[in-house]
Amino acid sequence: MTSRSQLGEILSIAGCGILGLASCTDAGDGGDPFPSQRPVFDTPGQTRGYIANQYSDTVSVLDLDTFSELGQVPVGRSGVDIDGPRHISYDPIREQFYVLLTYPLLDNGGPHSEDFGQNQTRSRIQALALDDLRDLGYVSVFPKAVDVALGADGRLFVVHDNDVLSLDTTSPIDVRRSPLAVVVTATGAFDANTQLMELPLCVSASLLTVSADGQHAFVACSGEDSLIVLDLPTATVVARVHSGEGSANRPFAVAESPNGGQLALTNTVSRTLAIFDVGSEPQFVAAISVPSQPMIPLWVNDDEVLVPLQSPGGIARVSVSSRSVVQSISLTDDECFNPRSFHQLPDGRLLGVCESTPYKAGTLVEFDPSALTVLRTLTLGPYPDELLVLAP
Repeated sequence: MTSRSQLGEILSIAGCGILGLASCTDAGDGGDPFPSQRPVFDTPGQTRGYIANQYSDTVSVLDLDTFSELGQVPVGRSGVDIDGPRHISYDPIREQFYVLLTYPLLDNGGPHSEDFGQNQTRSRIQALALDDLRDLGYVSVFPKAVDVALGADGRLFVVHDNDVLSLDTTSPIDVRRSPLAVVVTATGAFDANTQLMELPLCVSASLLTVSADGQHAFVACSGEDSLIVLDLPTATVVARVHSGEGSANRPFAVAESPNGGQLALTNTVSRTLAIFDVGSEPQFVAAISVPSQPMIPLWVNDDEVLVPLQSPGGIARVSVSSRSVVQSISLTDDECFNPRSFHQLPDGRLLGVCESTPYKAGTLVEFDPSALTVLRTLTLGPYPDELLVLAP
């Protein structure tokens, strides 16, 4: 008579044959019955790039030395809806990644809202392992989160764009302001000890960037036409200034100069690059007109800023000292469909993310740093975000 243990072993072996596996490990012998099939990216000495593809729920892992894609790795928490990963960042203290899950198609619950229970529209921060980007847990924040930044002390700062509140012009502005979320975790794991604090920030925040010293964050606040400075150790707003000359600018992104002395802020409605001196609060210096809608600026040195342009696509090189566009390049959709951001590698190479549309593959393009012409192109997933670079 066959015992239960013998029957279990027979079924296990039969299952291996059905699945066509060369060998099986029984859970009873201490092995993993469901080993991970995710690729491991642990080759030392390579310059790695990581880009979240918002509409395919993947992260492109890149070998930037050979300008090749090693793989597109699935991320997210939902098995049916678009998680919308954005802005992958790296925590060098805990040696793990964070990615913001935005759920862009889940406004008002969506067709599969039961998948998320009562928090179906709340955004999430997901922690990912360094070697294979496997899921290490998540924490929920408010709905419609648009950007996340990592402070020097390991805290995460999340801003969100509540466009419904921005349309309400009758309520007091303090009521209309969307919150800043501060996520505090002692170990990097999202568990019962994770603390989530929220405080009013601004009407419809766009993107934020952390200063080189890790003490401040600068936020483009599109709904208030303002530039906000956050003191990160205390998580308080220390300055709030107008975003430029015009009465309607709609700021999008801000970048700090290499020497930390100035800020460059892109304004999408007025189509300007606004320059500010950094002090106890930013002091407006100039608004420099660019040919079309500016996106995320990149300082290439303490005087020059590269500005990706959309509608129509192109690049503007702006000289801060002369307060003018000194070089302007047009880009066809085949060359770079909707330029979003640039990244300058330590070896001087200039890379640009072309976000395309939510339903079409984006690209990573290498540009000639001087002529700004296209040198080579790498296909990514649909609607890619900014490039994260990890040097060896």
